[in-house]
Amino acid sequence: MEAITKKQLRDRLNYLETLKVRLERGVVAIDGQLVPKGINMVGKMLKYLALSEAEKQRIEKEWEDYFEAVRYTRAYQRYCEQRQAYKEKDLEKVRKLAKEARLELEQKTDWLPKPSSVNPDEFKLHHDCQRYWAVIKQIGETKEKLKQMGDEEVLAEEVFA
Repeated sequence: MEAITKKQLRDRLNYLETLKVRLERGVVAIDGQLVPKGINMVGKMLKYLALSEAEKQRIEKEWEDYFEAVRYTRAYQRYCEQRQAYKEKDLEKVRKLAKEARLELEQKTDWLPKPSSVNPDEFKLHHDCQRYWAVIKQIGETKEKLKQMGDEEVLAEEVFA
């Protein structure tokens, strides 16, 4: 097995830090140019994490109340009936309930307004957020390896941090 050199580790660290910044800004490199992505979930997550604990609890409570209210809508009850009918292999009932749901969707009745804030549970599932935390972990591991090899830049970074 080939030993990793300090230069390779420094190059890897530079790559990871560049990737971290791109994830934070919500951009992707296409043909050498940085192009904004659709939704910057990492940026939203970082803003959410910067909020006070009381504000975070308020947002979580809003979403819990919303999901609790959704459980009592006719659409959710129909969904549960449809799922049960599918388990029982009653396809006629499934079709009937799907037709009702389609008609209701066209009429746009029984809609609950979603909270204006972002759902904190989305951060756990979104691939960019998961990738961001993986990159942070890899940066720490790479810095630790450089520190073990006696890299002056990493040691100086720790002293002045």
